[in-house]
Amino acid sequence: MKPTARIGHALFVYDLRPVQLAPDWVAQCTAPTPQLEPADIAEGFGRDDLRAIYFDCAQTAVWSGNTPRGWVVLPHTVAHDKQAFASRWTGQASLTFEQKQSFALPPYSIFLTPASRCRCAVQRRSRQFGQAAELLAYRLDHSTVQPDKR
Repeated sequence: MKPTARIGHALFVYDLRPVQLAPDWVAQCTAPTPQLEPADIAEGFGRDDLRAIYFDCAQTAVWSGNTPRGWVVLPHTVAHDKQAFASRWTGQASLTFEQKQSFALPPYSIFLTPASRCRCAVQRRSRQFGQAAELLAYRLDHSTVQPDKR
C-alpha cells in the first residue's frame, strides 16, 4: 500500500477504509412458513456456515446490533406491503435479491442489513437471553394496545 501523502521525511499518510465484515447470519420470516430450507441457504449464499434465525415478521424485526451484518428473507408480498410491520425497517436495509414469481419456491425478497443499529421509533431496553439473542428495543402499537392490558 502506498501512502497518499508524506509529511516531511518521517510521517506517511494513508487512506484507510473501514473493513466491512461479511454477513454471518440469515433470518427468515416464518409466516406462513420459512421461505428457504437450510440446503437452499447454503447453495444460494454459497456458504454453509451461516447462522439461521427464524422469526415472525408480522410482529418482529431482526437487526444486526453488535454483530456483523446479515440477510433477512421475507415473503415478496410482505416485503412490499407498506402496511406490513416489516415496512418499518426495510427502508434501512438494501434489497439484494428478489424472486417475483413462484417457481419451486414462493416469491421472496432478500435484504442485507446495514452495519448499524436499526433507527426505528421504539422503546430502548436491553435484556440478554442467554447467548442466542438480546432484546434491544420494543414498540407498542397504540392502536391495538388497551389500557391495563400491556
